[in-house]
Amino acid sequence: RQRQMCIRDRLMRNIEAVNRFSGQHDTDKVSVMIVPTSGFVLHDKLPENAPMFDQNTAFKMMLDNISAKAEFIDTRELMLNHRDEYIFYKTDHHWTSRGAFLAYSHWRGENGESVSEGEFKIEEATNSFKGSLYSKTLLSSCPADKIELYTEAVPTDYTVYYNFGREVSHSVYALDNLQKRDKYQVFLDGNHPEATIQTGNENGKRLLIFKDSFANSFIPFLLSDYESIHIIDLRYFISDIEDYIAENSVTEYLFLYNLKNFCEDKNLEKCLSDL
Repeated sequence: RQRQMCIRDRLMRNIEAVNRFSGQHDTDKVSVMIVPTSGFVLHDKLPENAPMFDQNTAFKMMLDNISAKAEFIDTRELMLNHRDEYIFYKTDHHWTSRGAFLAYSHWRGENGESVSEGEFKIEEATNSFKGSLYSKTLLSSCPADKIELYTEAVPTDYTVYYNFGREVSHSVYALDNLQKRDKYQVFLDGNHPEATIQTGNENGKRLLIFKDSFANSFIPFLLSDYESIHIIDLRYFISDIEDYIAENSVTEYLFLYNLKNFCEDKNLEKCLSDL
C-alpha cells in the first residue's frame, strides 16, 4: 500500500510538471503519449497472482488532471485492440516496431491525418534478440525475439547529431549495436542526453520530444513530418531547457513515456520545476 501511495504521489508531481510546462508554452502544441506496460496489455499471459499496479487508475489520474492545454493520447484501447499482434517483445519490456507504428498511426489519426504501413519498408534486422526480461530470468529455453526496422518507402534526407553534435550519423538505426547483448540499442543508438535530427523538409515544424527509451523505436516514423526533431532524455540532460528551446526555435512538444517510467521518473519534476 505504501508503494502504491508513493507511485500515486510521484505520478501527480509529474502531471503537475507537465502542466507547468504546457502553461509556459501555451501558444505551441504539447502532446502527452503514455504507453501501458506489456503486463497490462497481455495480462492473461502473467502467472496467477502476479503483482501489478493499477494502471487504469493511473490513466484516470492523467485523464482527470493533465491540463486541457496539452493533448493527452491514451494508448490503452489501441494496444488492447491489437494485443494478438506482435506489439511487445516477449523477452524485453519495450514495444516492438509494430507497436510503435500503431501508436504513430493513432497519433497522426488524432490530428486528422492518415498513414499506412505501406509507406514503409519492413526489414527483419535480427531474430536473436533476448532483452531485459530474459536477463532477469536467464531461461535458456526462452525463444528469442526478432527486431524489425521500418524505413520510409520514399526516403527523407536527414542527419542525426548526438550529444549536441559531438557524434554524427546518417541513420536512425545503429546497426553495429545488433552485435551487442542489448540489441534494442539499434534504435537511435540507445539513450543519449540529447539528439537532433535535421531533415530536408522545409515546413517550419520543429518537434522536441521528452522521452524514455520507448520513444527510440517511435522516432524513425517522424522523419517526413518535421524540419527538425529534437530529443531530450531528462535522466541525463543537464543543460537549461528553455535556452535549448529558444536556440532551436521549437514549435511543438511531445512527452512520450511508458507508464511505469512516467509514474516513477523524478527527473520530470526536477528538470521542469523552475519553468
